[in-house]
Amino acid sequence: MDPQTRRTKKGKAAVKADEAKVDLTAVVVAVNDSEPCVLTVGHADTLPSGPFALEHRSLQSGLRGWVEQQTGHALGYIEQLYT
Repeated sequence: MDPQTRRTKKGKAAVKADEAKVDLTAVVVAVNDSEPCVLTVGHADTLPSGPFALEHRSLQSGLRGWVEQQTGHALGYIEQLYT
């Protein structure tokens, strides 16, 4: 593969990475008096969430930022669930 082709492919890959959209959603769970609770924002059925931005150092830092901004609560332990 010639150098010009490599540059073209890298350029296209970089553009696609900038166009990717990733939403970060948190489910913050607690138990109060043996009753499970989930932290919501705004409407009672809305979970804290926001878009991942390229400025975020990681998915975790992006999620922490959105949750703290929307709820005023700093997160402790975070577990990433895969679907």
